[in-house]
Amino acid sequence: DKKGTGLGLSIVKEIINDRIRLNISGAESYLVICDVDNFKSINDEHGHMFGDAVLCFFAEELKRIFPDEVIGRIGGDEFLLLVENHTREEMDDKLQELNKSLNARYKDNRGKIQISSSIGVAAFDKDVKDYQLLFKWADYSLYQVKNMGKANYYISNVYSYSGLPDSSYLSN
Repeated sequence: DKKGTGLGLSIVKEIINDRIRLNISGAESYLVICDVDNFKSINDEHGHMFGDAVLCFFAEELKRIFPDEVIGRIGGDEFLLLVENHTREEMDDKLQELNKSLNARYKDNRGKIQISSSIGVAAFDKDVKDYQLLFKWADYSLYQVKNMGKANYYISNVYSYSGLPDSSYLSN
């Protein structure tokens, strides 16, 4: 459904929650929320079929760039990923590639179509086992990107003793 509370979200949440609880490696992992920027405007200006094509392309790019990761759609234009056992440098490279792929695919000569994504990330290690805490920090990171002008990503480091952030994007 439109609020992301349907079956898709609950299944993805359950799988990710299990993977987080079972994480025993020392490598850093990431809970990621991706949002297609200005999606309502895209639908309004270019039609819902075009908007659906953008979402399909974005989902394909997520699978191509993160082939072994848990990926789910959690809202109209939001996706949730659990990326495990990547270095920060690998993660930076993949997030930059994802952002560039959308812009390159839908760039036109007149500059009327510019499609991008904003990405909020919660980085964590094996000591963090709380899905809700990670989701709130990934949401906070998304809020930071949206306030900085979109079309980028922001990574928050989350520790087992981290409190809750004071701002969010998805709950607004």
